[in-house]
Amino acid sequence: MRTDLSTHAPAGAPAGPRRRSGPVRRGGRPATGFFSRLGVRELVLLGVITAAGPLTIDLYLPAYPTLAEEFGVAETQIQLTLTACVLGLALGQLVIGPVADRVGRRLPVVVGLAGWGVSSLLVALAPTLELMTVGRFVQGFVVSAGMVTARAVLRDLSDGQDLARAFARLFLVVGAVPMVAPFLGSLVLEVTSWRGVFVVLAVVGLVLACVTFMLLPETLPASERRPVPVRSLGREYGRLLVDRDFIAPALVAALAFSGLFVYINGSSFVLQEEYGLSQLSYGLVFALVTVSLITGSQMSSWLVARLGLLTVLRSAPVIGAVTIGGVAIAAASTGLPPLPVLIAGLVVAMGVVGMAMPAASAHVLSGQPPARAGLASGLVGVIQFAAGGAISPLASAFGTVTPTTMTALMAVLFAASAGMAVLVREPDRDPADALSA
Repeated sequence: MRTDLSTHAPAGAPAGPRRRSGPVRRGGRPATGFFSRLGVRELVLLGVITAAGPLTIDLYLPAYPTLAEEFGVAETQIQLTLTACVLGLALGQLVIGPVADRVGRRLPVVVGLAGWGVSSLLVALAPTLELMTVGRFVQGFVVSAGMVTARAVLRDLSDGQDLARAFARLFLVVGAVPMVAPFLGSLVLEVTSWRGVFVVLAVVGLVLACVTFMLLPETLPASERRPVPVRSLGREYGRLLVDRDFIAPALVAALAFSGLFVYINGSSFVLQEEYGLSQLSYGLVFALVTVSLITGSQMSSWLVARLGLLTVLRSAPVIGAVTIGGVAIAAASTGLPPLPVLIAGLVVAMGVVGMAMPAASAHVLSGQPPARAGLASGLVGVIQFAAGGAISPLASAFGTVTPTTMTALMAVLFAASAGMAVLVREPDRDPADALSA
């Protein structure tokens, strides 16, 4: 049965919205800490909801060569279907974020997940690559509701190091999807065509919409909503874009995230076409690299607590740039570096992304009040996915993705992330001040 976290109160207390600083356990005893405010079941659900976006991207990756052959097009044209999905994810978050501030968190995510199921079925039926590309954009737009809403829910219930810890735990669930999705996609392709992959997504979307409707609590009560008028959205987004405490850590995350997208977009062609890996072997390598991504995310909150957020944000991209840059030099020198060398470099690089993302996301949203969490979360998502969607195709700018172009572009992005991290500073205002700014 669904619950509303805004209405729980200790036994004998007057009814009405509770203060977030004083959550309660069953029986009326005070509770403290993020995990006492949102149960493990709900946290896992938020992770699955957020993971719907990466699942939409990753599940069909092993079908890239098959799609190119079936539609009779070049590799770069197939990659445009991924770019369309990513751009849909970006635009969707920009639109749905303010909606979640206006009507609450539950409604947008339930409607979005249902739309994801329907649009996945339409992609499965697409007769041409052009219609498939349009369908992929729609898929990305509607499934973005889960990503933007989940971040806003976490901000509703926590901030600071608690929020960094919450993002790290969320990433534990989210990171598992890229690990298993290509492998599962490979298994689906063993028994059906690429269209069957999207039928699977359709079923998952509709089931998840029903589960979310039943289980996800509302974390932004009507009494605490401060919706931004539509006519003021441009001004609010502009204010955030010129706010150093928002834009600097947001770009640290976006540039590291773009490095992840370069890998996702190019790894199938590099590992399957250049190194001759089978679909199943590619899925296993993808899983190995994603284990590093998850491990890095779980180390993030531990490192932040001991070394400080700024130290983590400034050192992680440097490690990634140096490591993957060394692989790029080896690739440029030999043309095709040994497969273990490439995989080792990717493992380190994805671990760095895992360390940087939760810390940067927590830093960005901690400076915003819960009443603006949807808007801020949407803009963070737009920056990340727009950057990833626009930059990742550059790896194939010269016709074909190669180990050299993929790793070199990743190294440049990590170096840029490290440079932007120098501008990050500790927040110097209370989040409540943003409401009156």
